[in-house]
Amino acid sequence: MKIKQLIKLLEKEDPNRIVLIASDSEGNSYHLFGGFFGLANCQKNGHEYEIWDEDDEEEERKGKPAFVLYP
Repeated sequence: MKIKQLIKLLEKEDPNRIVLIASDSEGNSYHLFGGFFGLANCQKNGHEYEIWDEDDEEEERKGKPAFVLYP
């Protein structure tokens, strides 16, 4: 999903609702949305994604820009 798609979905919702993040795809627990990190890059690794920020000192990695949500 891209940010513009998320914005369209959120515009339809009540802006006074709290935002929760599921801990996993099964919804075993939920956490209050705490913040975001918009300067990451990501690369798919199997069913998951690896992320790194632009200041990562390891070898230069290629990937797609990512916007990461944190509980």
